[in-house]
Amino acid sequence: YNYRSKFMAYWVLATYTRPSTDTAWFSPSADIITKIDEYKDSGKIIHYEVKESSGQLEQYIKIGFSDQAESLNFLAEDVVQDNESARQSYIDSNPTTVILEDKEETEPTI
Repeated sequence: YNYRSKFMAYWVLATYTRPSTDTAWFSPSADIITKIDEYKDSGKIIHYEVKESSGQLEQYIKIGFSDQAESLNFLAEDVVQDNESARQSYIDSNPTTVILEDKEETEPTI
């Protein structure tokens, strides 16, 4: 565990909201999960957490990148761009919203 790495991390938080549990959460593709694992294995993502609220109407995805440059590299990946398009299509056709926040060096609490 490298305290300095986590301290200098670049944090991103996605918050999904749905009107009821009848609406499924957006499900990322196997390709994006593989890319996330690749970034985790290489130390480019130092924290990845998915959590649901107690009422199950909010879902939080918290990602800690080793630095801002790696977060930008991740966003530039083709598979990530494809996932962004798929997520937007899902949100456009389902009663779900997402808020994406760059928390920079402040680790969000979920």
